[in-house]
Amino acid sequence: MPAGQRGAQQGMPHRVLGAVPGEAEPGQPLVLGGREQREARPDRGVAVRGGHARSTHGPRACPAGALALPLDRTETIATALLLFGAGNTPTANLIGNGLDALFRFPESRRRLTEDPGLLPAAVDEMLRFDSPSQFDVFTVLEPHSFAGTDLKPGQGVMMMLGVANHDPERFDDPDAFDVARKENGHLSFAAGIHHCLGAHLARLQAEVVFGRLLARFPKVEPAAQAVRHPGLGNRGFDSIPVNLAA
Repeated sequence: MPAGQRGAQQGMPHRVLGAVPGEAEPGQPLVLGGREQREARPDRGVAVRGGHARSTHGPRACPAGALALPLDRTETIATALLLFGAGNTPTANLIGNGLDALFRFPESRRRLTEDPGLLPAAVDEMLRFDSPSQFDVFTVLEPHSFAGTDLKPGQGVMMMLGVANHDPERFDDPDAFDVARKENGHLSFAAGIHHCLGAHLARLQAEVVFGRLLARFPKVEPAAQAVRHPGLGNRGFDSIPVNLAA
């Protein structure tokens, strides 16, 4: 979360959590979509077997393939902090990276300005071309071999999402910024059970920002050199000075 915004939100999750249903009832479960789970959590009031969750405190309907687990207070606070952070910085970086791409590729910018119907495809291309999240890290749960490498439970695996988004075997002309690109199966929101919880909201926010910006200021242009912020995981800008021109 940007340092300048931390003060206003400091302590907010704790106040918000006071209204979270289930805090007064620790047995309330959170249903997490996922593949078949084989583990028992009797200490948490839920047993999971073969993809079917069964509450030990009474029947609860859970879809097959879902894992139902109650959250204790610490986990609930951690989840709230995750949502506040993940819903802020990556979307800001998406908008900054997307604006930079439009400046670098004026033909794509012209097409998008003339045809706002391209906005959904353009936002996905912004995500693919210059992903706000360049990598993700996962923990191996069971022995597996991949690309000649043996992976053991407990090991960490770093997935380079930004590199995968420029795979020439997956994308035609991957280093081109094409706002009309079709079949854009990028991994900027990860995939499967790890797919970003806020993907739809991030897309909507970016579509609104760029739709309004280009409609009102179609000749917007850089005013000075943009400044990227340091770091490997979260790719974005500290500042992008612009001149607004209708």
